[in-house]
Amino acid sequence: MFYTLLSLFGLALGSFVNAFAWRISKQSTSVKLKKSAKYSISRGRSMCPDCEHLLSTADLIPVISWIFLKGSCRYCKKKISVQYPLVEILFVIAVLVSYHFWPLDLTDSTGYILFVIWLCLLVLGFCMSIIDIKWQLLPTKLVYMFGGLSGLLVITNSIINRDFSLLISPIIGSAVLFGTFWLIYQVSGGKWIGGGDVRLLAALGILLGWQKGLLAVVVASYIATFVVVGLVIFRKYKKGMRISFGPFLLSAAYLSFVFGDSVIRAYRSFSGL
Repeated sequence: MFYTLLSLFGLALGSFVNAFAWRISKQSTSVKLKKSAKYSISRGRSMCPDCEHLLSTADLIPVISWIFLKGSCRYCKKKISVQYPLVEILFVIAVLVSYHFWPLDLTDSTGYILFVIWLCLLVLGFCMSIIDIKWQLLPTKLVYMFGGLSGLLVITNSIINRDFSLLISPIIGSAVLFGTFWLIYQVSGGKWIGGGDVRLLAALGILLGWQKGLLAVVVASYIATFVVVGLVIFRKYKKGMRISFGPFLLSAAYLSFVFGDSVIRAYRSFSGL
């Protein structure tokens, strides 16, 4: 029953992620203040991304509404991207896997505070991934929010465990990842990695610490390599094609946060370190 309720909650959050990403992108491209306020996530009502007609409750049921409407807007009849149900489903999977394999303590209410903060990080991570894939942009305010929530999570965890030495690794991780990739950014003139990615790496260093942070960078590089090879094999890669690295970093960060401790222990056992 709990997993069912968690799935329904995850679907609702996944639907919110889609709306959040679209509104943030519209705000970023809106010059006029009034027009920008129209897309406020706190005040604006849900609308079609094409005709901007306000949506009814029946249009907002995650996954089901998209299937029932055959992937089209009820009002303008334009196709609605498969991104919407796909993100909702992927978000549910991410929530369920996070809960099932949660690496921190969940024995009392204080532990669930950390999980709630993690859910907020998932929302921001999915939102940034969508925006980076579609518009090759990592909004600075979202990256800063991600970094702030990451700091809140590690500080809260250290308070719960009454062990402030738990803050050392996040500080080192943020400094190492930011410093290394800031240098790469400067040397390449922004050709090898974007400024948004450098800021994101600083935030990920806070969340993961230095060991899992480095693991995330390695995993992200492998994922990106497999994707590029796949594009080449299926002849989808074009010369000069730009591929956003942010989604790979965020995906790898998710895997490293949830499974990183087990991977590091296995590596140490295998290598004898």
